[in-house]
Amino acid sequence: MTTSTAAANRQSIDTEIILYLRKYGYLSNTENNTQLTFEEGEIKQAISLFQEYYQIQGNGTLNNYTLYQMRKLRCGLPDILHHE
Repeated sequence: MTTSTAAANRQSIDTEIILYLRKYGYLSNTENNTQLTFEEGEIKQAISLFQEYYQIQGNGTLNNYTLYQMRKLRCGLPDILHHE
């Protein structure tokens, strides 16, 4: 795999994770509903919350099992409701 292919692959996974975490309530939708950029700490905290919710060992770092769980088929309802 070339460096550019690896970078494109990483960007695709990053986008997939951010969309997932937003859809299911782990990242809040800010004023911009199409926002795909978050601080690294926000994403790590959201992944950690997901891991805790699904009782997955982890420290907020995306690992293969966490990614596997995120890619499983599921209903479209959020796990966490944000009351604004």
